[in-house]
Amino acid sequence: MTLDLLLRVHRRTGDKSMLDAVTLTLDEMARGGIYDQIGGGIHRYSTDREWLVPHFEKMLYDQAMVSAVYLDAYQATGNEDDARTAADIFEYVLRDMRSPEGAFYSSQDADSDGYEGKYYIWTVEQVEDVLGKEEAKLFCAYYDVTERGNWFENRGHAPAGPKNILHVPKPPAEFARLHGMDEQSLRKKVRSWRAKMLAARAKRVPPGKDDKVLTAWNGLMIASLAKGGRVLDEPRYTQAAARAAEFVLKHLRKDGRLLRTYRAGKSRLTAYLNDYAFFVEGLINLYEATFDRRWLEEARALTDTCIRYYYDEENGGFFFTASDGEQLAARSKNPRDGAIPSGNSVQAMNLLRLAVHLGRKDYREKAESIFGLLAGQARQSPATFERLLCAVDFYYDRVREIAIIGDPEAADTKALIRTVYARYLPNKVVAGAPDRVEDPDLPLLVGKRKMGGKATAYVCEQYRCKLPVTDPKALARLLDEPTPSGDKKGGSAGADKTGR
Repeated sequence: MTLDLLLRVHRRTGDKSMLDAVTLTLDEMARGGIYDQIGGGIHRYSTDREWLVPHFEKMLYDQAMVSAVYLDAYQATGNEDDARTAADIFEYVLRDMRSPEGAFYSSQDADSDGYEGKYYIWTVEQVEDVLGKEEAKLFCAYYDVTERGNWFENRGHAPAGPKNILHVPKPPAEFARLHGMDEQSLRKKVRSWRAKMLAARAKRVPPGKDDKVLTAWNGLMIASLAKGGRVLDEPRYTQAAARAAEFVLKHLRKDGRLLRTYRAGKSRLTAYLNDYAFFVEGLINLYEATFDRRWLEEARALTDTCIRYYYDEENGGFFFTASDGEQLAARSKNPRDGAIPSGNSVQAMNLLRLAVHLGRKDYREKAESIFGLLAGQARQSPATFERLLCAVDFYYDRVREIAIIGDPEAADTKALIRTVYARYLPNKVVAGAPDRVEDPDLPLLVGKRKMGGKATAYVCEQYRCKLPVTDPKALARLLDEPTPSGDKKGGSAGADKTGR
């Protein structure tokens, strides 16, 4: 969440130190022991300053939020390593954290066979057994595997003897140069090594899984996968997000209301605010990744339900528990962002985005109530409101409203979509339809049509659009035009739905 905010501040101010902090952090994470260098995925946290020794547990919410910020960094910098890392996390989740029905499990344990990290550590001899001595020599140099080991755990929680946590001390380009190789040849070797080592590791006793399906955490993963489908132009990620959303709607919704948890065929517990907020974010991202109106309608319906049962009509903002839920001495709002974002923070952004998509001024007003409720606390302790401040950034920006009209499977439509997602535009909404739409409930699309029989893009602010374009280069020029910051009129909730 902090990195998301830093990227936004860099975009707004041009302060390079903000971008440098993000890129340094992401580079070191991707090369560190906190990252699973063989199987992909991020471990829960690091236990040392070097980010070498992690707590080996893997949480679904970390995979979701970390992959999302790598996507943002890729859009902001064009660094292909960021794209590879995001894709690597997705591949891990789809391989190891997905149920047969398409939902996502909650976590993977740190230990196996009674020892922490045993599944992930290596000795020189084990590497040689997989790769042979010649290839193992280069592998061990690249990943810092030595006879002495690099993890000196002495409390008996890890296996005894020398042990190595894989990490990449030198950037690939530098390592390749020092070893007389070109970088592409090295990367090809790394891909081959990883495939062989992953196959060998799969024969070990794996860490256990917490196979609960939590609505909130699935929402976070759906949101990142849907975004990744667009940014990386990989339909498999969008399809995986849609399948998980279908599962939640089928198994974790009863009488129009969400439930919190599912396991072994049973769903239970009334949902909390986070379940609504995180899942609605996933549905909005799915709509923008597919232009399937169903996802937008589901997001609207669940948002209205959330408002009915969780919104504080007197003071603004959302309670964490439902009005008809367990009777507590006091209903809290849990406003601060922590390991996962606050439901109020995510819901503020959801309401702003849906306000534009659906022309709902009342949604925008409820987002404003969250800002009003939490402004004092955020000023005093901004580091605990990073995700809320991202919503504030959206609110005060001149939001890019982008409509794409064209067959979603046609090459010209895909070219326009790729142009939109090839750049870092965090404060945007994207809608689409195959052809002219006359539904007033979709104000960003109403009345728009293809020009000259070609897929057409409209770039708008407050539903007032510039001349439509059919050429991706022309669209890029429109999207790259600077917009003045600090304009409180960001978004379109207060504008006439028709744009007149």
